[in-house]
Amino acid sequence: MKRDLPLRAALAALGVLVAASAVWRGLAARGVKAPWVMPDELIYSSLARSIASSGHVAIRGVRETGYSVLYPLLEAPAFSSGSAYAAAKWENAVLMSLAAVPLFFLARRLLPNVLALLAVVLALLIPSLAYTGELLTENAFYPLFLLALLAIVRTLENPTVLRQLAGLGAIAAAYLARAEGIVLVAVLFVAALLFALREPSPRRELRRYLPSMAVLAAAAAAVALVEAARGSSPAAFLGTYAASVRGYPLVHVPRWAAAHLADLELYVGFLPFVPAVVITWTLLTSERVDRSRRAVAAAAAAAVVCLLVLVALFSAGPGEQASKVATYPKLPPVLHERYLFYVVPLLLVLFLAWLHRRPRLRLPVFAALLALAALLPLTLPYARVRTNADFEALALLPWNNSLVAPRNVPVVLCVTAAILLPLLFVRRGSIVMLQVGLVAVVLVFEGIIAGDEMRKASRQLPTSRLDAPAWVDAAVPRAAKVAVLWRREPRWRLPATIAHEHALWRAEFFNSSIDGYWFLGSPMHYGLPETRARLVRGRLVLPGGQGIRYLLSASPPPVRAAAIARDPKAGLTLYRLPPLQP
Repeated sequence: MKRDLPLRAALAALGVLVAASAVWRGLAARGVKAPWVMPDELIYSSLARSIASSGHVAIRGVRETGYSVLYPLLEAPAFSSGSAYAAAKWENAVLMSLAAVPLFFLARRLLPNVLALLAVVLALLIPSLAYTGELLTENAFYPLFLLALLAIVRTLENPTVLRQLAGLGAIAAAYLARAEGIVLVAVLFVAALLFALREPSPRRELRRYLPSMAVLAAAAAAVALVEAARGSSPAAFLGTYAASVRGYPLVHVPRWAAAHLADLELYVGFLPFVPAVVITWTLLTSERVDRSRRAVAAAAAAAVVCLLVLVALFSAGPGEQASKVATYPKLPPVLHERYLFYVVPLLLVLFLAWLHRRPRLRLPVFAALLALAALLPLTLPYARVRTNADFEALALLPWNNSLVAPRNVPVVLCVTAAILLPLLFVRRGSIVMLQVGLVAVVLVFEGIIAGDEMRKASRQLPTSRLDAPAWVDAAVPRAAKVAVLWRREPRWRLPATIAHEHALWRAEFFNSSIDGYWFLGSPMHYGLPETRARLVRGRLVLPGGQGIRYLLSASPPPVRAAAIARDPKAGLTLYRLPPLQP
């Protein structure tokens, strides 16, 4: 490109893109009427409310350190307002859109400013930005992940002590937003190794990272000492993900890594996949590539590999963290695309870099790579994992239809890839623009379906109170306290049990009068704070629940109580207890 946009003008355009994306995503998120990814959204909203009201990180008044704290901290200002839910979704839209800023500075190391802005546009179109309608840590982790990658790239370019400390600080911020961010430590050192392989003295290059190693060793020792003092294992610093580091059958990891790779290829519309691999290999192995471009390639390759291994470990495990907490439901293995989509902008940048520079590669090698890419969808166990596509694997959503039988979807994907990938052989400018346009269309199409599915999921919740979710508050006096009493009916199977739990959690989300959870028999899933109730001579005893006159339950209470309000579709009833009940 002979003429490029000046940096000042490019930064102004970047600001416009960020603002436009925030407005667009914020307006779209208004269509999500209620939280439905449970109990995640309840957990992070409860933490944010607690921080806003008391400054403490707590759930239901119980101090909680097992969950990532940075996202609730960022959302706390929204939960100090009267319209907390709407404000939180607008804040999500701003956070997700801000990911464009570090991405632009990554992209311009490989591309002219104009094409770096094009990469930003494509990245702002990815379907995972539909998560702005959900109160999930993805909203904070996405921009922080890209910021940490930018800091890693700067460290690779010139590993001074100051840049290494800045990189570790960015990694720490990402970790505080989501425990998955710990993988960025591996990304840093894998990238440093890839980068050093082309240096005249790889050992000397790697020795420059001794300050980072020393800081991490000191941090690891401090964590081990703190957890030992608490009587916990060092892995406890991962919070609710502590048990994710053990108990996984490694023999299944390659299969799930291939499946996630196929999902990633489908996510970006097939075309960027092989070009991203080719340009990365070229940048890492060519002697004429400067440190800046090689740093981007090393960081991108390390990020993709490390995250692929991580999500493959999650999918190869027992499912839904069943090994971590006894009260977690055991669900079948699923794709964890929402743990992986953070690398999609890197693939898009590398794709544009390949189109811009067109590195030479032997035709037979390139053809072989395209053939492998066309066959990769056969590794996708679509029929097994499609049921979790509603929010875990957005790239699969367009294929959840009646046109193609689930068992045939991988074959259809292979045929689709075989039709599209030959376009990459053509160097003509019009065909190049067609390729970019096709990728943009795929991202927009997937995004429309993902957003529509999330809005539909929130509107089709089993509730009669979608338009008046604060029905419990409306049915009791202003200062009254409502206890949730959980008692699982023997006739309920797991799906019915989880449905009733979700209904109670949504009621808690919208009704401030709900002040505590008690249970008879077995507790609810996911191990959130709750207290065992007791039946003493026909009287219901709620320890610590003095003064509570109202019960919300999904099953009739085992004592005399008057029903005063109901949500029939959710199966919830609000009861008033006799005056002498504690």
